[in-house]
Amino acid sequence: MFLIVVFITVVKILYVSDDYGKEVCGIKWSLYQELIKRGLDVTWKHIYNDTINKDIVEGIKACQYTHVFMAHSTINYVECGLEEINDLGTVVFGFGFSDPTYWNLDKLQKYNFYATNSYRVYLESFEVHPCIYFPTCCDISFHRKLDSEKDIDVLFYGIGNHHQHVPVNFRQQVIRELKDKLPDIKIAVYGNGWDDDIGASPHMVGDEFINVINRSKIGIDISQSGVALGRRNFEMAACGIPVIARPSDDIVRLFGDNIMIWETTDELIYKIRDLLNNQDKRLRIADQLYFYVRENHNISNRVDDLLYFLNGHNSKYFSTSISHS
Repeated sequence: MFLIVVFITVVKILYVSDDYGKEVCGIKWSLYQELIKRGLDVTWKHIYNDTINKDIVEGIKACQYTHVFMAHSTINYVECGLEEINDLGTVVFGFGFSDPTYWNLDKLQKYNFYATNSYRVYLESFEVHPCIYFPTCCDISFHRKLDSEKDIDVLFYGIGNHHQHVPVNFRQQVIRELKDKLPDIKIAVYGNGWDDDIGASPHMVGDEFINVINRSKIGIDISQSGVALGRRNFEMAACGIPVIARPSDDIVRLFGDNIMIWETTDELIYKIRDLLNNQDKRLRIADQLYFYVRENHNISNRVDDLLYFLNGHNSKYFSTSISHS
């Protein structure tokens, strides 16, 4: 069974976002591209700060947008507000891609509808405001398997001193411990903001991004509890390598038994050695995760859910029908 979305009036979306993650098909860019693929009239509006001002409102009025998608972590209205936009016949949909970091219920008042990256935030919100659980995902038009030589044992990529991680050296502590206790294993780190002794390579994008993932035997996530769900869990899986992730409500809900998790560095070290020493097991886990993620957690799945949600809350614009194949 598949979903067909039929539009009964013209839908015009102003997509307000930034370029973060564009060169690796992060969810902000993938969502924009997928909406276009669905035949929607979508206009990109790059936002250089967190401000929605009179100029943007005048643009909404002039172009008669039916929807504004705020695909940005935080938004502040300056000399305008949600009510003014609604008076133009336009609804505002906010996306909390960084939830639950900096989350508070007051954010909901800035939007008519809200999509959150965090299941905890969804549980706090859906009874008081129209809200959908909209976790990050992969983009199978970009994230893919290559027939690459596996010359990297363990891969982590991300910002070394990320502001969401307290203390900020958590990731660096983990990498240092792995390198100290696994001196015979090649551990590759990519990203900005790492101390010199880590030996990290620069932030990677485009073809290099896909190539490095495919050269790796194992991918790991290093995230503190209570921070936003990392895209890397989906991206690495969609490229065909097994992932050892950090436990969270979102990871358990989205992956179940399809992904390995670690809580202590000793547990992480044990699982790394176990996978490296057992190629058949490693390939079996990688294949299971690969097919599961690409089928269930790609941007097409997310947009299906989004359009179904909008149909239920805004039937003036959307109508859906179900067809059987």
